[in-house]
Amino acid sequence: MKYRNILFWLLAVVITLGASVYQRASGPTNPKKAVVSINEQQYHLKFPRSITTDDRIVRLKINDSSAVATMYYRLYGTFSDYSALVFEHSSDGTMVTTLPSLKALQKIEYYIVINDSSLFEDQPLVLRYKDSVPSLLLIVHILLMFASMLFASYGFIMAFAKSEKVKKYLLLTIYTLVGGGFLFGALVQKYAFGVYWSGFPFGSDVTDNKTLIALIALLLALPFGKKPFFRYVAMVSFAVMFLVFCIPHSI
Repeated sequence: MKYRNILFWLLAVVITLGASVYQRASGPTNPKKAVVSINEQQYHLKFPRSITTDDRIVRLKINDSSAVATMYYRLYGTFSDYSALVFEHSSDGTMVTTLPSLKALQKIEYYIVINDSSLFEDQPLVLRYKDSVPSLLLIVHILLMFASMLFASYGFIMAFAKSEKVKKYLLLTIYTLVGGGFLFGALVQKYAFGVYWSGFPFGSDVTDNKTLIALIALLLALPFGKKPFFRYVAMVSFAVMFLVFCIPHSI
């Protein structure tokens, strides 16, 4: 029994990590990667799609004095002409430029020209501004959200294995989701974008709405706690939680 529980926890951790990696990699604010060849040397570059209002430096890891890089940008959703920002060579072997000062939630779209290579000109990258969030607050938020998904994964496994501990992990999932998504999540959003909640019924933010959907699905399972079919209801709730968790932030 002990070894089976260890195996179940390991499986829950793998599921949670897998969902976290997928969510991160597929998110629209995750840096866009591209490879550029300069003088027969390949450079693997990352281009930001999210930046803080107090640190607007964009850095390209290109250590070649012959490289010339220019960013062409404009406010997102407008049809104005593109403005140009020229990257300068830095003493640390990179090329840097500073983005214009904008407010949180504002966006720009941009493309890059490096020597004779044009990147993203046909489909410009969208970059969103946000204000800085205290590190401790962000860490607690992330840990609680990770814990909620971990408990949901383990609870699903427990339900599948016909364990009597399903309700315990349903409650733990709810507690950590409320703490991570609705308490600390609201504080993170307040720091980053100036609002505590921008989901239903006040807005259509995907991150807020998916957290709300997950909580409703979990709460709907509670009244069936003493029913013989409770484990099936719980499995559906945990599955909804998992699917919601996989949806990228900030769509």
